[in-house]
Amino acid sequence: MPFGYYSLKESIGSKSNCDQISQNDLLNLWWVLIVMSNTLFDSEKIAAFIKKNMVVFEEDEVVLKNDTNIFTSGFVNSMFAVMLLNFLETEYNIEVGDQDVILENFSSINAMERLVTRLQEDAHVV
Repeated sequence: MPFGYYSLKESIGSKSNCDQISQNDLLNLWWVLIVMSNTLFDSEKIAAFIKKNMVVFEEDEVVLKNDTNIFTSGFVNSMFAVMLLNFLETEYNIEVGDQDVILENFSSINAMERLVTRLQEDAHVV
């Protein structure tokens, strides 16, 4: 049984109706709370962050699509890469481990979405 089941039982007490709560009910409730606590990935928010922090986007002809490689396009320097990593960790309540700090995970908005989604799902596996 998940840890939360025992914690809930102990906090309510053994003489309550807690014994009538099934493991599945608690697991479902736990999952709903976790999903609600995560911020869903918003590609427009990431695009806005990139455009706000990069001088190149002051030019009208520059277009950023979700599959645009921001590194090969020259939009990102090393200082901005650190800012972007910090933004993703803060905004989406994730921790990007050293093994995930690779160009492939940050090359485009689509790649960042895959990374954030995977890290959020991995953090909530029972």
